[in-house]
Amino acid sequence: MAKFCINCGNKLEVGQSCSCRGAVLNPAENKISGFSNNNYDDSRNQSNGFALTSEPSIYNQHQQSNQNVDFEAVKGLANTILGYFLGFFKNAATISRQICENDSYTKSIVLLALQAIIGGLLIYTPMSAAQKSASRYSSISVVNTDYFFYSFIALVIFSAFLALLLMMYSKAFRLEVPFNKTLAIVAAGSIPCTIGWSVNLLLLIILGVGLFTSSFFVALSTALIFGSLIASYLIILLMIMAYAKGEESKAFYIVILSNISVIFLEIIFMWSYAASSIESLNRMF
Repeated sequence: MAKFCINCGNKLEVGQSCSCRGAVLNPAENKISGFSNNNYDDSRNQSNGFALTSEPSIYNQHQQSNQNVDFEAVKGLANTILGYFLGFFKNAATISRQICENDSYTKSIVLLALQAIIGGLLIYTPMSAAQKSASRYSSISVVNTDYFFYSFIALVIFSAFLALLLMMYSKAFRLEVPFNKTLAIVAAGSIPCTIGWSVNLLLLIILGVGLFTSSFFVALSTALIFGSLIASYLIILLMIMAYAKGEESKAFYIVILSNISVIFLEIIFMWSYAASSIESLNRMF
């Protein structure tokens, strides 16, 4: 029976040692190895075949499984969020409680991100239209595309800040509402804002910014915006009252103090934002 090197596969005569690197490092293994040429080739081919076909196949199946799981998770999340908005028209209190009972940050973040997107578009649409209109009478044509980005970031910060304040004030009044719950409460309050601001945005797009500046549509827009905010504050108040356990006055103070703090921050932001926008417009003339 012919012998072969276990390291490199070279054919060896009886008593011969291979000079390959593996044989030098492992002489004992090389001496006791003996394979037929066909058996060695078959075993080597099978080993290579498994390495090149079976392992990638298992890896691909694993990747495909992960992709399917991710898709199903995203689809389930989208259906849940859509169900919140559709159910809000039927029973706002029940939907708000369902959101607040949820311990997942993901759903709260998605709801707040949707509110920030709609709010950013609502600010961006008239501001960009105003700049485009002003650029017609100026030799400098500048349209600031950062309105949406700044508005989006500001709304996200305001929402997170409100959730943080609700947690801090609730702790001060000994209600002990954790941050994930206060974030869910703020997320529940974002639904009426998202709905009202979406209607306002659709009216802006359909009717046009020029027509929307008439007194009637300005009043309508103001009613939609502030009506949505009032509904949002009422939902937040009701959800905080659920933790008060007979001490509803504490919930009232918590919500009032938290919103006053956030409104103060919003006024500072809007003042600086408006000042920079006016300065940008003045540079065009």
